[in-house]
Amino acid sequence: MSELTQTQPSLLDLNLDDCEPIIVLPDNTEARLRIERCEIVQQKKDASRSNLAIVMDLPDHPMADDLYVWLPVPDAAQRADDPKSYTKSLNRIGEFCSAFSIRMPLNPATAVGLTGWAVLSEKDDNRSGLRVNDIRRFIPKR
Repeated sequence: MSELTQTQPSLLDLNLDDCEPIIVLPDNTEARLRIERCEIVQQKKDASRSNLAIVMDLPDHPMADDLYVWLPVPDAAQRADDPKSYTKSLNRIGEFCSAFSIRMPLNPATAVGLTGWAVLSEKDDNRSGLRVNDIRRFIPKR
């Protein structure tokens, strides 16, 4: 018997009565969000472009699944090639920043812990086949 096998437990004992369903909030729900992670990452399709990758939880709904949002970071090449797409990307990041009271320049590390509001949507998750929440739009702070 290998050393690895000897150190592993031989019995898995979990209280499955503690299982709770992960909830999905109804379409068009206004929800308070808290930024858990925020970073600038390369896009998978085009390594010359970046996304603002954000993970948010719903502090008022602890059994709701986290929300994962990728906001394309507009750049000069996009502005020259596709001004409409550039403007849409810029507007979406502007709405996100307004909802969380973020001023430019954005340091993603300082966004962690900030709260803001959004209107949620429901959609099918292509990977799991389950319903999940997504961001319909961010609600600017007044």
